[in-house]
Amino acid sequence: MKSEDYEVILDALDTTAIYVISEEHHEILYYNQRVKDVAPGVRKGLICHELWAGKCENCPLTGIGDRKKNSVTNFNDPFGKAVDITANRIMWKDTIPAFVIAITPHQESASYSYHRIFRGNLTFDRYEVVKVPKEERDIHPYNVVKMSDWLNMLADDGYIHSEDEEKFREFVKLSNLKEGLRAGKNMLVCNYRRKAGKEYRWNTIEVIPDSHYTDDNQSVMVYVKDMHDMYQEGLEYEELSLKNEAILKTLGEENFGIYLIDLNQDVVTAVRAAQEDEDIVGGRRKGWNIVMENLLKYRYHPDYWNKFRNTFSKEVLLESSREGKTKLELVAERSILGVYHYISATAHFYHYGRDRNYVVMAFQDVDTRIRSEIERAQSDIRMAAIIQSRYGVMNTLHLSSGICERVYLHGLEKNGRVVKGDYTVYIEKAIENCVRDEDRERFLSTFSLENLRKKAEEVENFEEIIFRYQQKKAPYMWLEEHIFFIRQKSGVVVNILGRDITLEKQKEEAETQAAREKANIINSLSSMFFASYYINLTDGTFRVITQKEDVQQVLGEERDYAEGIEIYTSNFVHPDDREEYKKKVSISNLMSELCPEHPAAAFEYRKAEKKNGKNQWTRVSIVMAEYENGRPKTAIYVAQDITESKQKEERDRNALIEACEAANHANAAKSEFLSRMSHDIRTPMNAIIGMTAIAGTHLDDREKVSDCLSKITVSSRHLLSLINEVLDMSKIESGRIELTEEEFNLSNLLEGILTMVRPSMRAKEQQLAVRIFEVEHEDVVGDELRLQQVFMNIISNAVKYTPVGGKLEIEISEKPSKIYGYGCYEFVFQDNGIGMSEEYLKQIFEPFSRAEDCRVSKIEGTGLGMTIAQNIVRMMNGDIGVESKENEGSRFTVTVFLKQQSIENGDIRELQQLPVLVADDDEYACEAACKILADIGMCGEWGLSGEEAVKRTKAACEEGKDFFAVILDWKMPGMDGIETAREIRKLLGDEVPIIILSAYDWSEVEEEARKAGVNGFITKPLFKSRLVYMFKQFIGNSESRRGMEEEAGGERDFSGKRLLLVEDNELNREIAEEIIGETGIRIESAVNGQEAVAMYESHEEHYYDLIFMDIQMPVMNGYEATRMIRKSHKGDALTIPIIAMTANAFSDDVAQSKRAGMNEHITKPLDIEELMRCMERWLQR
Repeated sequence: MKSEDYEVILDALDTTAIYVISEEHHEILYYNQRVKDVAPGVRKGLICHELWAGKCENCPLTGIGDRKKNSVTNFNDPFGKAVDITANRIMWKDTIPAFVIAITPHQESASYSYHRIFRGNLTFDRYEVVKVPKEERDIHPYNVVKMSDWLNMLADDGYIHSEDEEKFREFVKLSNLKEGLRAGKNMLVCNYRRKAGKEYRWNTIEVIPDSHYTDDNQSVMVYVKDMHDMYQEGLEYEELSLKNEAILKTLGEENFGIYLIDLNQDVVTAVRAAQEDEDIVGGRRKGWNIVMENLLKYRYHPDYWNKFRNTFSKEVLLESSREGKTKLELVAERSILGVYHYISATAHFYHYGRDRNYVVMAFQDVDTRIRSEIERAQSDIRMAAIIQSRYGVMNTLHLSSGICERVYLHGLEKNGRVVKGDYTVYIEKAIENCVRDEDRERFLSTFSLENLRKKAEEVENFEEIIFRYQQKKAPYMWLEEHIFFIRQKSGVVVNILGRDITLEKQKEEAETQAAREKANIINSLSSMFFASYYINLTDGTFRVITQKEDVQQVLGEERDYAEGIEIYTSNFVHPDDREEYKKKVSISNLMSELCPEHPAAAFEYRKAEKKNGKNQWTRVSIVMAEYENGRPKTAIYVAQDITESKQKEERDRNALIEACEAANHANAAKSEFLSRMSHDIRTPMNAIIGMTAIAGTHLDDREKVSDCLSKITVSSRHLLSLINEVLDMSKIESGRIELTEEEFNLSNLLEGILTMVRPSMRAKEQQLAVRIFEVEHEDVVGDELRLQQVFMNIISNAVKYTPVGGKLEIEISEKPSKIYGYGCYEFVFQDNGIGMSEEYLKQIFEPFSRAEDCRVSKIEGTGLGMTIAQNIVRMMNGDIGVESKENEGSRFTVTVFLKQQSIENGDIRELQQLPVLVADDDEYACEAACKILADIGMCGEWGLSGEEAVKRTKAACEEGKDFFAVILDWKMPGMDGIETAREIRKLLGDEVPIIILSAYDWSEVEEEARKAGVNGFITKPLFKSRLVYMFKQFIGNSESRRGMEEEAGGERDFSGKRLLLVEDNELNREIAEEIIGETGIRIESAVNGQEAVAMYESHEEHYYDLIFMDIQMPVMNGYEATRMIRKSHKGDALTIPIIAMTANAFSDDVAQSKRAGMNEHITKPLDIEELMRCMERWLQR
């Protein structure tokens, strides 16, 4: 069903009235045909209470409050004698708060009618008459205002039986009614006898809370019913079952025919005969069989003749008398005044002396009783069939004894089986095995024997409780239990019938889901179209289903299709689209275009009004609804705003154009890159080839050859960096780059970076300032090599593009982090170099891009460094930003989140309150150092020059308050750090440790500094961990995890050590053996991994001190060889150092090496100094 057809559907509801009113003013917004039929004057905009003037006393809105829904029942309403009125809150057309009012015929649930109905309020003691018999309204004065007075009047008028009057008066007391309803009872009931004519009839009065009921406003409905017939039927049935032979003999008035038969004389005397039988029987006649046959022939139904003869013939009567029988009975059908009635024929036997045998034949009309019994029996059969088909188990509970009799009503195995047992045990087993935990309390409160007994005491006549619950063990099974309380003379009978309602629940849920889905579909479709119309193509009219308010104001009540199109076009369609619009929607065009093969037509147009200077677009769809003789008869017109999709199309088109331009730009950039790479690669290659040739021609000139080799080394390293950047970019673009997770220390990371860039900075005489802010967690987990790559790229660029004598600054800070267990670290790199233009900043992170600046054109590079850096940082969930101005410098900010290591701080209690003096010409550096000292728990003081440091040291000594240590900056104006140390040593001797702090390479002045009395060196920036380590060294504690700078020894000498070199390339093996052999170590070689494993296994433990392992080799690669060595049973298998020495130079290659079991990773081409340091680390352990 389409949403636009809902009006047609609502108009078709001939017994249900539906209308919508606004919540604010109660204006009518919509009504269906049923409302119009009852109230022809209805119209949109009319106020609701004006339409129903004088009929609003029981309006559902008066009690709705903040609720979503409220319902009432009205009597003598314009829509019927009894109707249900429901009000629901809705949003009309998604914008207007409103109520939808639904009026349906009221369905009474009882099988008998209410003779008197009243609406009352216990709180305010008021009532009103809803329904009373007409004759009673004429007799009774229902003008009493108070409800209490009216109820007492019922007791005072003399109509209530004297035996029931006291009970009735007690029941109708307002205080008792209020208390009963507040106690939670859903109905209060009183049975009494009321005079009707000359006899008393049983009546029932029921007091029930209505829909407005609250404990503070006790509004109720009062129902009075005549129950006499229902009671009498039960009494008659019981009386008939109790009658005995003596009662039957004495109730002659109940028999329409009585005959005395003398069996010995065969004489019949009619004691009483029906008037219509007198001509057949007469007074005194001989021969009972003759009388009997006349009666049968003229009065009895033929179906009973033989039964009657076989029961009451003279011969049968004589035989029965001789046998000593006292009575014979038969029920038959006979005609009474032309209508067949069930009658009871009874023969009573009497004996007088030996020979006098009499029979009294009594005939009684029992038609009413027999037919009632037949009907009741048939009803019982039907009810039994219903119960057996509907319920699986019936339990009869004896409340006094607690015994439960269970009957299985169907089932192949247990059908008809009866089981008796303790009811409480049944309930305990049910709770344990069948009832879910969340239902246990509710189940127990309903089914416990104690609660059932309490409930039975409250039952007047009959009550039913329905309990539903889900089976505990079955995956999806619902059960329903019906508890019936039936009051009888002997007490209350409790029957519990259970049945499986799983299929009903599934069907109910499916129907609910289907209804919800249908409603969602209708709502979704309604939200798609802002206007919909129903078009009659035959008579040229249209009907509005939905439309916007502005269109409603313009169209008004117009219903002529052609005229409506003209009005709409001139007001809402763009001038350039009007002719096309009118042509498309014209009836002639629709009649020609729409057909069963093509049932829909659609087109787009622009609206007349623009929004934000842009066109607004609408798509119209016209769908055929009905055909007549193969031609369209009616159609549905719907309009949808497609402005957003049109704008998206335009954006997509522009994006496609931009993408094409970007692709062209990228192609151009790649072409430029290839051209530049050709130049950049050929330049170092030319130097390598040229210098090699020159060296070849000057083999005897050692100085010349050394110079050539030095230049070849520089060119080779540059060529290697170009290749690495291109390979890194290739891996990023293909998505093959991966980050590793390894523990590292920020201070070590920064120190390594500064160590690598210091030579370049020293060559350009550049200054470096490093500052640390609030770094509490130095030990982190992440990809150290990739982070180093990012920082090196930025710092190297800063060094390259900052002129001689320029200044570089590095700031490190730990920011608050919202991610538990992770720290937010910000690294700022700033220089005062040549800067960048605003145009270039827009593309700095694009691959292959370089600034168009003559100052950088001679500086070699791939244009990939910043692209690689940005991608790595983003993979770390971080960000990189840049600020720059030409001729002023640049500022790069890198923010990354790094997982913090769970490392407990070492014991620093021995450092608490120790005084330390800091001397540095940078005031910020002094304050930062003192803050770190305060964090440790030490007392820091600072001065801005060497001279001040000497004075303060001397003063402290004279006061007997020597400093625990003195920290001096190396390069201070005036008296530098070394000279200051020398002066302090003259004053204090060797007692106070002195530490030199510097951002520069202090190796060249180390010997001089130690002679001046310096005890240790720390490289800026100053991290807390390094300072703690240094101080602990001074007080003899060596627990720290990090090493500090130590004095470099002389030349490396590893004589007495043995190394296994695994390398498949003969030239590379020769180079390595030559370089490594200069240290005096013994070298043994293997050409693949398999041979290396065999050599290791063939010697005793600790035969080899170190293994250098290539990765890519034939037969067996280095990873597999390492894993096999680590799995060996030899004692040194897990401890022998294995170093990867390979051309696989990426961070994921390093990670893979460590996963295979290697201790370290050295890349080719070999850096001799790095190679020597590596050997020192592993051979001097």
